Amino acid sequence: MRRIFTSFVLATACLAASAKDYTGTLSVTINNGEPATQTTTISVNEADGKYSMSLKNFRLNVGGINMKIGDIDIDNVAGVSNGQNIMLKTSQTITIKKGSEGGFGWMGPTLGKVPVNMTGEVRDDNFYTTISIYMATLKQNILVTFGDACYQVPNGSFDSFHTATLIAPANTDDPNEERDKATSDEPDNWHSFMSASGPDMLKWLAGYNPVTFKSTDVREGAKGTSVLLRSLDMGLAVANGTITTGRMNTGSWDATDASSNYAWSDITTTDKDDHGDPFYTKLYGRPDAMKVWVKFAQDVPDAEHPYATATAIITDGTLFQEPAAEGVTYANVLGEARNAKIANTEGKWTELTIPFSYDAFTANNVKGKNVLVTFATNADAGKGSKGEDKHDYLYVDDMSFVYNAGLKSVALGNDLMVKDVQSDVKEYNVTLPFDFNEADFKPVSDGAGAYVQTAFEKSGDATKATISVTSNDLLTTNTYVVNIKKGDQSGVVTGISGVAAPAAAAAGIYTIDGVRVSTMAQPGLYIIKSADGTTKKVLKK
Repeated sequence: MRRIFTSFVLATACLAASAKDYTGTLSVTINNGEPATQTTTISVNEADGKYSMSLKNFRLNVGGINMKIGDIDIDNVAGVSNGQNIMLKTSQTITIKKGSEGGFGWMGPTLGKVPVNMTGEVRDDNFYTTISIYMATLKQNILVTFGDACYQVPNGSFDSFHTATLIAPANTDDPNEERDKATSDEPDNWHSFMSASGPDMLKWLAGYNPVTFKSTDVREGAKGTSVLLRSLDMGLAVANGTITTGRMNTGSWDATDASSNYAWSDITTTDKDDHGDPFYTKLYGRPDAMKVWVKFAQDVPDAEHPYATATAIITDGTLFQEPAAEGVTYANVLGEARNAKIANTEGKWTELTIPFSYDAFTANNVKGKNVLVTFATNADAGKGSKGEDKHDYLYVDDMSFVYNAGLKSVALGNDLMVKDVQSDVKEYNVTLPFDFNEADFKPVSDGAGAYVQTAFEKSGDATKATISVTSNDLLTTNTYVVNIKKGDQSGVVTGISGVAAPAAAAAGIYTIDGVRVSTMAQPGLYIIKSADGTTKKVLKK
């Protein structure tokens, strides 16, 4: 195995050229016990597409005893890009070296060969990884987690709450007069009007009546709590019951004024809520869908405004507000999931799957670092049930992001070679009448941010392509095999699971998937079969 740090000179050169140090929280769990945390630094180095990771002076705390383990170096790891970040994934057997700090007692060199499994993600500004280590000598399974995953919204289960407190503006005629206070339950990591930004008087008027509540009404089979959002008829307009992972802003008397009343987030803001959490949620993944359980009803059905709403907007972390002011388009959006038609659920909990869309924001060319999730009792600002003690009710529970790890298709150049992949079929057979270039082999996943790797194994005229698809949250990996065989010049391409495409009855023109056509009307790769049985490839541009 090639070592990156084979000598002091080489190590110094590599570190100076391309190594990067990441400082963060290291969590260590031994034999499924309680995790212990510490702050440490991990160095990651890249050279010629290969990565090495170095954790210096690793220690374990076992029963209050500080055990000096040593330097953990994991080298020669292939980096796989998903267009946003780099995945590092490897299974190796390593030797833990003596720690670089002075003194005796480093156990690493005495442990012999140690198996490790590492999965991580290199991002622009941080590094996340999990490393499982089995130390047979100590009879210990060790799980090391460094950094924050940031693939889900914290407290998406709505099982933990804190008390949000709003204080009335000071009495200008009597500044020493005791100020009124209002409180409400807000889910941890989520926020409503009692923690809003904006002018003090407007914040007070919008927030002193609570619209968020801790509820024991949960979907069947679930435990814990949910959050209840309840609208409030304020007379001039209805205040929508709303929660967001960002922060509400109340800046106008007009509930429909989107330039002043909105949810917003900005990862540079330093303000914290009453629980000590920031008014933003970091997200480094590209989820494929948002799943959430809801129950919705209106005391007074509004035929023109009958729907509740749920949105999730992934941005690069810079300032973003939802809804955007009229005429404003944000160029910092990576993707979004929206459902503005959550109808009356007739008293039943309903699970929604809301897909994310990314194509409309490709031109923005941004990397996701933040997600702004918002739920509201009405899709239209200031609308809903009217009348004293009349409300819209939206219960929300068990929100999560879905990350796919399936294979959707395999292309050869610009042409599909394997299509309509079935979720329960992991092996496919394809016959080609020509040798193919491995660089033209293009597997496509159903995961927007999935990591796709292909390994080729040749045997005569046959090639075995093994495709590994890892979900963007690094939790799921599916493996597929495409067996590619060079055919007998028949011009026939064998499709899914060995089912042959229509055979040629006479000389003609065929697409790459074996379908006979009269002309090469569309750009792509064609197989031309002559009357004497010979074939040739033609690429029409």
